[in-house]
Amino acid sequence: MRRVFVMLVIISFAGTAIAQDLGNSRELPEKNTPTVTYVPPGEPKQGGDTIGDATVIPGLPYSNTGTTAGYVDDYDEICPYDTPGSPDVVYSFTPDSDIHIDVDLCGSYYDPKIYIYDVDLNTIACNDDYYSNEPRGVSVSFIERVPLLAVNPNCIALDGYGRVRGVYIRHVTQCDA
Repeated sequence: MRRVFVMLVIISFAGTAIAQDLGNSRELPEKNTPTVTYVPPGEPKQGGDTIGDATVIPGLPYSNTGTTAGYVDDYDEICPYDTPGSPDVVYSFTPDSDIHIDVDLCGSYYDPKIYIYDVDLNTIACNDDYYSNEPRGVSVSFIERVPLLAVNPNCIALDGYGRVRGVYIRHVTQCDA
């Protein structure tokens, strides 16, 4: 019986010690984490994600490089393949006079598709797989002699075939009819 009593006394002291607030025995140093403020870039380096935020092409000829990676799949046209799922990048161009343009993705590093929409968002040109061999690229798009009307905004969407995304090289030039 004496053992039971001693055990109960030990357990009661142990329970009391565990339940006591012993407090902080040392002071913690103050955190000195710098505040980082996000500053958006002054100019986008490539196209917009939708027609609503398309990057404006200021004039022709126009060339740039970018990527469709990280963008959303907003557009898909059948030309001739219906393969939704690839992210797309969008540019807009408004000519001062009636002109014809070529859009060339020669040298792009994936299987791209190109669509050109008029002011009413009707597809006026579309291409997939113009080039079929090196050195211009395999399954790379090119649209030639597309008529654009003066002072009407047009959108150029760069898409991909079958859920692919990648680095594009794009040239937009004025051409003869």
